[in-house]
Amino acid sequence: DARIGIIQHPSGEEKQISLQNNRVEYADANILQYTTTTLPGSSGSPVFDGAFQFVVALHHSGGSLPEPGSTQRYNRNEGTAIGAIVEHLRGNQPQVVGSLKIV
Repeated sequence: DARIGIIQHPSGEEKQISLQNNRVEYADANILQYTTTTLPGSSGSPVFDGAFQFVVALHHSGGSLPEPGSTQRYNRNEGTAIGAIVEHLRGNQPQVVGSLKIV
């Protein structure tokens, strides 16, 4: 039962940390979908593993979202998996990847 957490500044407001209802509902190499509570204006927020040790995705949307590979829609939030971001950078901005601490 994977869990995540988000540190967000929705619409430039004060920092908010989401600690409840934070289950991963879908994950593949590119997308992470989760039930964590977020507010509009939180796109770009880091999505952390349950222990808040590693960034696992960057939040980008929420609402009634289709689960990839399915016609089903769920009320979830979604982020781009950090591995997909790193791979994109390797192919397009390798100098950036060289300066990152990747665990």
